[in-house]
Amino acid sequence: MLSNGDTLLKTALSAMLSLMALCSYAQAELYDDAFLGYHGIDVSNHQGVINWSKVATDENVQFVYIKATEGATYVSPTFEQNIQEARKAGLKVGCYHFLRATSYIHDQYKNFIERCRIDEQDLAPLIDIEVRGHWSAKQVADSVMLFADLLEQHYGVRPVIYTGTHFFNRYLAGSFSEGYELFIAKYSDEEPVLANNVPYTLWQFTDCGEVDGIYTEVDQSRFNIGKSLNNILFNPAHRDSNFIAITRMTKPIISMNMQNPASIKNRRSEKIMKEQKKQRQHEEKVARKRNKKNSKRHRRSDIDDEDDYMPSSAHSIKSTLATP
Repeated sequence: MLSNGDTLLKTALSAMLSLMALCSYAQAELYDDAFLGYHGIDVSNHQGVINWSKVATDENVQFVYIKATEGATYVSPTFEQNIQEARKAGLKVGCYHFLRATSYIHDQYKNFIERCRIDEQDLAPLIDIEVRGHWSAKQVADSVMLFADLLEQHYGVRPVIYTGTHFFNRYLAGSFSEGYELFIAKYSDEEPVLANNVPYTLWQFTDCGEVDGIYTEVDQSRFNIGKSLNNILFNPAHRDSNFIAITRMTKPIISMNMQNPASIKNRRSEKIMKEQKKQRQHEEKVARKRNKKNSKRHRRSDIDDEDDYMPSSAHSIKSTLATP
């Protein structure tokens, strides 16, 4: 027969086990809720005309990233309308730039900041890096870092880095494992796993989502456990108003001969102008070529080269991890 003390102890133990089970169940429910549905979307001109008033009625849409620019010259034709109408509808809006290996980083930076005005940003700017092109692995990381530094100096907030799981692990893990909010694309039921268990902030889990007011399929994303809208809000810490002027300055050329410095400067300017003209012509040619093609492959790029795109799940692991 149990004594009164033993009975009390047994009752207390039973209550504690029940409480622990209840807590575990609540945590499981919380985890499941976080990984059901979506928390935000991103759009480009591929979504066509959007009814932002309808989109704003969707309680799942906590944020919207809108494509603004790509490369040194491309501007999304629907960008201005999208950002104005989305903000008018009361949505939290941010801009993203598709980074290209075929343009100078400073030219791409200028293209982005001239369109994405500081007073219209609700979210930290986003760098979309999916293509390696002719860059080496080191050049990929260095180029993204330079672009990120330029944006941080201008906007006073660190940009969000968007890419795919394999691309991050292959090219960016060593440089962006700390201090940056990571937006990872992986179209699967299994969440992304980054090198060294680096935590991601957002997971773009599908490019075939449906949202009332958008009449095409749309990318949908959800926050990781412990992450929220606060992680990507536009909260400028500092801004150096002189930084833009500094970045536009060129280093003086040290002549090793007796040529006139003015003539050297003129030749250099002509060379730069020719290179930029050639680059613009190339991008326009690629854009025209792409517009003529009726490709069914999902693309976020609007001036995409045929062999200059982030490997998808359809590519083999061997091609994804190919040595540059």
